[in-house]
Amino acid sequence: MVARFGGDEFAVIATDLIETPSVSRLAQRIIASLNKPFLINGNEIRCGVSVGIALFSRNVQDVTTLLSRADIALYRAKDDGRGVFRFFTDAMDRDVRERFVLGGELRDAIDAGQLCLQYQPQVDGQNGVLIGMEALVRWQHPARGLIGPNIFIPISEQIGLAVALGRWVMREACRQTREWLDEGLNPPRIAINVSGQQFKTPGEIETDLDLALFDYGLTAERFELELTESVLMDQSLEHFEALLRLTKAGFRLAIDDFGTGYSSLGYLRRFKVNRIKIAQEFVKDIKENLGDLAIVKATIGLAHALNVEVIAEGVETAQHRDLLEQWGCREMQGYYFARPLPPKQIAALLRSGETLPCP
Repeated sequence: MVARFGGDEFAVIATDLIETPSVSRLAQRIIASLNKPFLINGNEIRCGVSVGIALFSRNVQDVTTLLSRADIALYRAKDDGRGVFRFFTDAMDRDVRERFVLGGELRDAIDAGQLCLQYQPQVDGQNGVLIGMEALVRWQHPARGLIGPNIFIPISEQIGLAVALGRWVMREACRQTREWLDEGLNPPRIAINVSGQQFKTPGEIETDLDLALFDYGLTAERFELELTESVLMDQSLEHFEALLRLTKAGFRLAIDDFGTGYSSLGYLRRFKVNRIKIAQEFVKDIKENLGDLAIVKATIGLAHALNVEVIAEGVETAQHRDLLEQWGCREMQGYYFARPLPPKQIAALLRSGETLPCP
């Protein structure tokens, strides 16, 4: 029996399957069938499907629980790349409950002062001079301790908090910059990560940035917006115009984790991108992995050909630094030079004028 719940969501009730392999084969057949193109009025339409599976058992004999578990498994299938099937497990249930609890606490954390920014230096690899900083948000939970952004950033995206979190990061980076300036320091350009959700409402991100700059008496030239490739590839007119207005206002644009997302490079022609950031996953094994080595060298060559700056993330050893410098990448960021630092340590670094890494 197949039933449509609404939108693009369907349920399949299979009552004659008694073995897990049979259920897997059914899921594979559904995925394969829906992956085939449809011809509608002479137009080829392609779609895909993800499948979540829950099994009836002695412990689960009510429809509500069964559907809830299938739904949880479906979201895991989507998180794992889509176009796959996943069976419900107790671990998934615990994960969903944990995310639900953390999501509620994150809403309170933004207003309760539990968030803070740390700043990871970006340096000229040849001389160790500080040329920029990336603002990185941290959550100091009163009971759980420090929670990494790899945990709460995805949650903020899922529960609709990405815009509020992004707005807080913008304002805090502006407030801290103003504080450093008032102390007589001159901080370098600060890079801020921007979520695609901040572009969903036309004009919202521009208004948020304008207000933050105005309130703290700053100019756009002091900041660089780090965008993922998916943000730059959005084809909507409003999105395109918003990015153009941001660049005209003086904000720099950087492509974060270059090469880990989409393969199309068309957006490099559409936008005036100032900098390409080589993802740390390509840098960490450049000495041993020929594939990573080729990607890093090709990215550096592409940036030079386009007259775009290039910076490598994840530089953790002197060998990383030497190889990147040899291949023409001078701008670097990583633990070899400095970990993300709290504002007081950044202030001390600015006062001393020391190069990185410090002894």
